[in-house]
Amino acid sequence: MPESSETGRVRRVLRSRTTTFLVVFVVFCVSPNVIPHGDPFLVVPTARSLVHDGDLDLTEYLNVPAVLSHYGLTREGDRFVDYFPWVTAAAAVPVTLGVDAVSAVAGTPDTDELIRTDRTWPIQLIGGSLLAAGATLLIALVSEALIDRTTRVAATTGRRPPLLALALAVGLTTPLWSTVSRGLWQHGPSLVFLAGALLVLLRVERSPTLRRIDGRLVGVGALAGAAYWARPTNAVAVVAIGLIALVMGQRSALTYAAGAAGAFTAGVLANLALVGVAVPKYYAAGRIGWHREFIEAFLANLVSPSRGLLFTLPQIVTIGAVLTHPDQRSWSRVTRRLVFVGPLVPLGYALAVSGFANHWWAGHSYGARFLIESLPFVVPIAVVGSLRLLQGRGALAAGTVVLWSLAGVVHFEGAWFHSTTCWNGSPTDIDVDPGRVWSVTDPQFASGFASLVEDGPADALWRSCENGAGS
Repeated sequence: MPESSETGRVRRVLRSRTTTFLVVFVVFCVSPNVIPHGDPFLVVPTARSLVHDGDLDLTEYLNVPAVLSHYGLTREGDRFVDYFPWVTAAAAVPVTLGVDAVSAVAGTPDTDELIRTDRTWPIQLIGGSLLAAGATLLIALVSEALIDRTTRVAATTGRRPPLLALALAVGLTTPLWSTVSRGLWQHGPSLVFLAGALLVLLRVERSPTLRRIDGRLVGVGALAGAAYWARPTNAVAVVAIGLIALVMGQRSALTYAAGAAGAFTAGVLANLALVGVAVPKYYAAGRIGWHREFIEAFLANLVSPSRGLLFTLPQIVTIGAVLTHPDQRSWSRVTRRLVFVGPLVPLGYALAVSGFANHWWAGHSYGARFLIESLPFVVPIAVVGSLRLLQGRGALAAGTVVLWSLAGVVHFEGAWFHSTTCWNGSPTDIDVDPGRVWSVTDPQFASGFASLVEDGPADALWRSCENGAGS
C-alpha cells in the first residue's frame, strides 16, 4: 500500500529530528571536560534514592566521604537531602534505570557501586548530554519557527537552514556545550521546559482555533511553572512568557496562568511528599536582595570577561538586525512581542541573580552560567538577525561569521579543556576573590588554550586541579 504524502512528511520530520538529537548528543558525549564534584554531584544518589526507595533521603550514603563532605548536603527535618532542586534528579531517573539495567545484564557496576566508589562521572556526562541535546533540539525548532515568521522567503517557499545545521549552531556556540552538557546541572531540565513552552506557544499562535481558548496554553503554563521548580530564578521567564501570551488576549493569558498555577501546586505537593516541606530552603526569597556589590554583580553578569553574557554569547549583538527589521509590521503580534521581550529577559535574570550577595559570580563554573536560562529567548532571535546580516555579504556578514566562530571557540574550550575549570581555583579561588571575573589578562575563556601552550595537551585536557577546584 503506497505511503500517503502526509505520512511520508511526518516520517521525514521525525527522522530529521531524531538524527539531529543523536548527532548533537554524540558531540556532547565525546567532549571530555566533566565536573564530577560540583553542584550536580548529589543528583545521582538522589535519583537512585527516588528509584529504589521512593524518596530523596541520602542517609544511606552518609558513610561515603564524597557525599558527606559535599556542600550541597543539607538537613530537612529528619532527612538528609540535596540542597539543590530535586527536579534534576527526577530527570536523571531514566539514566539511572539504564545503568542499573546494564549492570544486571552485563555485570558492570550499578549506580550504588558507582556512588560509593565516587565514579559517577559517566552518569553525569550521559545525563547532562541527553538533557543538553534535548534543549538544543527544542531551541533549534524555536529558531526554525521564528525564521518562518520573520523571513518572507522561508514563509513562502519553506527554504531555511537545515535543522541539523541550526542545532549545531545553537548547541556548539552556547553554554549548552560548555556547561549544560558537562553534568546534571539544573539548567538541563530548566532549558527543556522553557524551550518547550516557547515552541508550543508559537504553534498555538498558528492554530486556527486561536479565537477560542486553546488547551495547549495550559501546557505552556505548566512547562513554565515546572521550569520554576527546576530553578527558581525562572520566575523571570514565567513572567516573560506570560507577557507574550497576553498579546493573544486576556483569556489566553489567564489560561496560561492557570497552567502555571497548576504546576506550582503540583510542585508544592511533591515537595511535601518528598522533602517534608512545601517550599525547600533553596527557594527562599530572602536569598535575593540589595547588597553593596549589587551594581558590580549586575554589570559583571552582563559584560565581564569571565562571567559576562556578552563574552559568553557574543553573537547576541546580531539581535539588533531583528529589532531594526523593516518588515516588523507584517509579523504576527506574538512574534513582535517575542522579539521585543526576548532581549529583555537576560536583563531580568541579571537583576535576579545579582541579588545573591555571596555567589553572584556563579561559583566554580564557566562563563555566564547564571544567565543560561535566557538562551531560548535570545538565541532564536540572534539566528534570525544573523541570517539577515549574512544576506548582505559585506563587512556585516563577515562580522557575523566572526562572532559565531568566536562563540564556538569559547565553548569548545569549556567543553574540552579541564584547565578552564581549574581557572576557578587558581591563582586564587573565585569564591574568595570574585573580582577575578574582570581580569583582562587572565580571562577564563582564554585559559584553555593558554594551558595548552604552557603545559601541553595532557595537562590542559585532563589534569587534576590544584586546591580541588572543579575536581
